[in-house]
Amino acid sequence: MIHSEKDNIIIIGGRSRLALALIKLFSEDYSLSVPERETYASWSGESDLKEIKAFFSKYNLDRSIVVISSGVLNSKAAEDEITAVNFSLPKNIMEALKGSGALIITCGTIMENLKETSNPYVRSKIALSNYLKGIDQNEQPWMHLRLHTLYGFKEPSPFMFLGLIYDSLKTQSVFEMSSGLQYREYHHFDDVAQSLKALIDRNQSGIQEITAGNGIRLRDLALGIYKYFQQEDLLAIGAVEIEHQEKFTNDYIRNPHLKDVAFKEPIKGVNNYLDALLKKKGNVLEQTKHN
Repeated sequence: MIHSEKDNIIIIGGRSRLALALIKLFSEDYSLSVPERETYASWSGESDLKEIKAFFSKYNLDRSIVVISSGVLNSKAAEDEITAVNFSLPKNIMEALKGSGALIITCGTIMENLKETSNPYVRSKIALSNYLKGIDQNEQPWMHLRLHTLYGFKEPSPFMFLGLIYDSLKTQSVFEMSSGLQYREYHHFDDVAQSLKALIDRNQSGIQEITAGNGIRLRDLALGIYKYFQQEDLLAIGAVEIEHQEKFTNDYIRNPHLKDVAFKEPIKGVNNYLDALLKKKGNVLEQTKHN
């Protein structure tokens, strides 16, 4: 069946920011099902395939898209927890639904291209994509989204780069960062939702990089943020070492299937996001006049 002919979306990980963006975009055109976390919390175990099959038996899977947006992003979390949620959970769902006709969509990271890394989060995503590569699309349709750094909706996670910057601006404390020579793309969750819609409409499958081709060095992003808020004295570039293997070349190329997606400009998009959060919190920066 052509992906765009499916009319039901089941989201595993409904509390995630990505899920919020998907619900916002797809709610008018699809029947959405968003089970509570308690439903799938145990699905990462080795003997849970029967439970997974029983849950999905109530759906017409041939007309369904299953999006697994659940994930542990913090690389400092326990590695067994990272592996269970980021690898075992989607793997078990795939194994349980093989031959069902459902399109199964998983989430990874663009950093999978590093191949070797000491980062347990990235390792879990590399393991997942390697597993998926062994699944015949004719046996079980799947799509794996390699995502860049995302922002939007709620406050940024405190362990993430933007979370540390947000805390610095909110508390008026110095943010000590690395050299910032690493390259990233920053995408709003809404842009990722639009990208997924474009891929579904184009009947795409397999590994898909959600790449806009607008990479930026972390130092340039940070400088753009602190200049916007007129708080340059709170930024200390080069104060800490880079922890893991990193990407230092800006060779990101837009996915041709996403040519019509209007990705937000990174610095402007992030500044608007942080500005709204800080004003909502009634922070001292609310009265700052930006250039």
